[in-house]
Amino acid sequence: STLMRSSAASDVYKRQTLLIAVFLALVLFFGQRKLFDKNWKRKLHVSLAFGEQGVYPGELCTLKQIIQNKKRMPLPALQVKFQADKSLQFQDETEAVVTDHYYRSEVFMVGGRKQITRTLPFRPQRRGKYSIGQIQIAAQDFFMSKKYVAVLPENTMIYVYPRQLSMKQLLNHNKQVLGEIVERRSYQEDPFYFRGIRPYQPYDPMKHINWKASAKYGELLVNSFESTYSRDVCLLSDVETDSVFYRQEMQEAAISAASTLADYYLRKGARVSFRTNGREDTDEEIVLEQCQGIAAITALNRRLAGIDLAKDSADFARMIRQIIPNCRQSRQYVCITTRPVRDILEAVTLLQSKAAEVLLIVPQIAGEEVQIPAGALAWNI
Repeated sequence: STLMRSSAASDVYKRQTLLIAVFLALVLFFGQRKLFDKNWKRKLHVSLAFGEQGVYPGELCTLKQIIQNKKRMPLPALQVKFQADKSLQFQDETEAVVTDHYYRSEVFMVGGRKQITRTLPFRPQRRGKYSIGQIQIAAQDFFMSKKYVAVLPENTMIYVYPRQLSMKQLLNHNKQVLGEIVERRSYQEDPFYFRGIRPYQPYDPMKHINWKASAKYGELLVNSFESTYSRDVCLLSDVETDSVFYRQEMQEAAISAASTLADYYLRKGARVSFRTNGREDTDEEIVLEQCQGIAAITALNRRLAGIDLAKDSADFARMIRQIIPNCRQSRQYVCITTRPVRDILEAVTLLQSKAAEVLLIVPQIAGEEVQIPAGALAWNI
């Protein structure tokens, strides 16, 4: 009987121990769940940031993925998902799926008061304005028994500028027509165009003395500069095309030609005005007046990056005629179109009768050559 009583007591003890263990497990289970319900998203910051604001197609860029958990409670499994345009061409596709978009999903174990940073390299392939509007996050508790989901707003954006074309072919065709911005003239020296070093003359200002070179050669030497004149250029760009098989390629060629010419003139110090019949995604017209300097290149390329070719473009011939009443004799007008049709040629001819210098440039791509009118320049792209 003593053995039976001892066995019964042992069974009771085991049952009590089991009940206590089950009770503690339930307390722990529901306690951690309540803790996660209340705190899983607290002091948790997930963000994306492009490393560059504006780039040209093919350049190496980065997208930073930053996870900050500023609370003590760790997150054993945090899934971060986002999507981007597939033309950005991310190099790392191990945690991604590429279909109509680039879909990335990655799971992180984030400790308490820890930060994780991922740098994702990519090379954009096509002009455009690209943004990532949201991030989806999902976390699980310590027992992986409940999933917590949230959508975080994001507002990171990158401009992919128009592809730059080679000016060599166009300049070799007719360098005199495009003109040189920098000329050796005696009436004014421009400190932005350095020519070399020459001996000091009594009329030279003291600020032009090159003290380092003077000490080296034992005589006063001054910096010599190129003289410039201020050129006024107006670029008119047509994004419409008559091409059937190469429609998008021809439209992009026209945009790239406008961007390349603007870059050329602005780097030479000219004042550049710009107008196109293309529309931005906001449906705004792109009109810039007398821009100057390197900063204007960025401003113009951002506007060109935002052109939405799906939107209807304005009539280019009408756009040319609208500027004729206010055209200036001192301004050079450059019309860029891939379709030199009759109404456009008539508008250009009318502009030539009012302005001293009007140039018509026709970009062409292989397989879609068009007849070049007399006096126009072909730009083989």
